[in-house]
Amino acid sequence: MDSSIQIFWKTAVLDLPDDASFFAIFREPLFLVVVTIMTLQFFNWMVVLANADLSYAQPVTALSYVFVAVLSAIFLRESVDAVQALGIALVIAGVYFISRTDHLTKRAEPEAEDGLLAERAQHSARPVALPSPAPKLVHASTDLKSHAA
Repeated sequence: MDSSIQIFWKTAVLDLPDDASFFAIFREPLFLVVVTIMTLQFFNWMVVLANADLSYAQPVTALSYVFVAVLSAIFLRESVDAVQALGIALVIAGVYFISRTDHLTKRAEPEAEDGLLAERAQHSARPVALPSPAPKLVHASTDLKSHAA
């Protein structure tokens, strides 16, 4: 979704006249497509985060760099030089290594979890020393008036 947003966004910007006002973007249909896909992407990301660790999901989104470069070369006739190709290869390698890990942190076993809860209960049952109340402050002008009388 992110890659399509970037391509549509770039295309929409290229279609705008040079003297276009801020409000002209709202008349451009591709900007409405971009906003629609962004909305869908938001809800999709909520589902992803509910089902995967952030440390797994976020790096996988780096594949959008690869797709944007490829789609830009195909649809926007942009060039990809050797250094960019090397960067793309490194992103793909990084995402590959991350994809080989578990995408969801394994939860503690129930027995271990019970022990952890018991340990937490012991720590929370300890008495807590509360600070003594602050001394009452008397305003200096009030104190002087009482001494003067």
